[in-house]
Amino acid sequence: MTPSYFGDSQQALFGCFHPAEGDRSLERGVLLCAPVAQENIRTSWGLRQLAGTLAREGFDVFRFDYSCVGDSWGDSAEACLGQWVADIGAACAELRDVSGVRRVSLVGLRLGGALAARALGEGLEADTLVLWDPVVRGAHYLAELETLHGAMLTDPDRFPLHLAQLLSQRWPTVARFLGDSSHGGQLGQLGQLGQLVGFPFGPPLRGELNALDLPTDLANTTVPLGLVTSEDLPEYHYLRTTFGSRPVVCHSEGTPGRWNEVATVEQALLPGTLHRLIASLLIELST
Repeated sequence: MTPSYFGDSQQALFGCFHPAEGDRSLERGVLLCAPVAQENIRTSWGLRQLAGTLAREGFDVFRFDYSCVGDSWGDSAEACLGQWVADIGAACAELRDVSGVRRVSLVGLRLGGALAARALGEGLEADTLVLWDPVVRGAHYLAELETLHGAMLTDPDRFPLHLAQLLSQRWPTVARFLGDSSHGGQLGQLGQLGQLVGFPFGPPLRGELNALDLPTDLANTTVPLGLVTSEDLPEYHYLRTTFGSRPVVCHSEGTPGRWNEVATVEQALLPGTLHRLIASLLIELST
């Protein structure tokens, strides 16, 4: 594994290159497109495991941090979906430069899947796209984060003194406002003030996410698709019916994603055998 900074020296992105091991006859690269915010932290180790597995299967692999995420340039409060899509293009070019491969597959986890589809729809050249538990609709994703944010604030196992009790004891006026049904009546509405699960989601980013629609972006692509899911959700059924036989679907029941549960929000994702399933799927789509 070789870590490095790449791109504009004033707006450098951080990435890690995992060169293919052993048989290099595939002559194909894989770009891993990570989630953002708390999910980015949860999946860092799992994506590193996936990169190692793919490298041992003969793929040149590159993973990276988007602008305003991790070790790349920028403040998280300035995050921009459009910039993240552009970052995927820059990372794809870096992978081709450091490895010499021309054929590249994209693997996108959660929001990374939707961002990769958007990049392809906007003209990025790649051969295949594998979506892993992808965000299908940005508005639904934001609603899930708001619900999770509220659940964390009122989780008695997380806070020794329930937050609602603390508010009512120290700031009764604020507590009444939050409890008033005319104002939403949910502590999760605190997320609308800026942060969701510990990370800023300002109005510009929320606006971009609300307009994000994976089926629309996939309709603008022609590359072979793979869909890897760890939960049997309605939005994944919708993708299958919308695109017919185009996506090669792999469902791994019980693989730990559990993206919207308070109990797992700070647990590292351990993909188990899922990384081998993704490797097999990439090989199938490559032939």
